[in-house]
Amino acid sequence: MVLGEFIRDLSQKGRADAFLALCPDLTLLARLDAAAGVAEETVGEYVESAVRRFANQAGDEDWLALVNATSRERDPGRSCLTLMLAWALRQDEARNEGPVGAI
Repeated sequence: MVLGEFIRDLSQKGRADAFLALCPDLTLLARLDAAAGVAEETVGEYVESAVRRFANQAGDEDWLALVNATSRERDPGRSCLTLMLAWALRQDEARNEGPVGAI
């Protein structure tokens, strides 16, 4: 699946939630939930937005990290999504001067 198809699939209702159900990283899921709340979006909407932002704004080093990470994984799709979400969360946390949802 190419990135454009992946992004389009995320926009289908429930599709992003299905991807997240496969994510074993509970910390990442909690950060996503908090970030979605701050953005006043569902987690699925936040995921879709995060992937689009990565595709449009990530630098060359970020893309190289993505290619390197996914080339070594048994599940490159999950690895790709996790890396993109972590990137978006770092961007949002930097903008908010700390972890999203931090007290």
